[in-house]
Amino acid sequence: MESFAVRQPIYNAKKNKVAYQFNFMNQDQLSNKCILSAVFRGKFDSKQLHEVLVKAGLEQLSENKTAIIPFERNTLKGGS
Repeated sequence: MESFAVRQPIYNAKKNKVAYQFNFMNQDQLSNKCILSAVFRGKFDSKQLHEVLVKAGLEQLSENKTAIIPFERNTLKGGS
């Protein structure tokens, strides 16, 4: 499954970039714009999430600004 990320800047009232929203999509299901629960193989793990985001280059892509990342509803259940 090949995935890619799209980033959308978020501006404040003064037109300054204050954050980015990241949508992670896979080529099989483009309408699903979040990190899939399948990435965590059934059990959410915060360390694994960190690894996924580091591999995606989130720090560089977010330019050290706040990052907003949507998840599938069931992804965070049973997390550690």
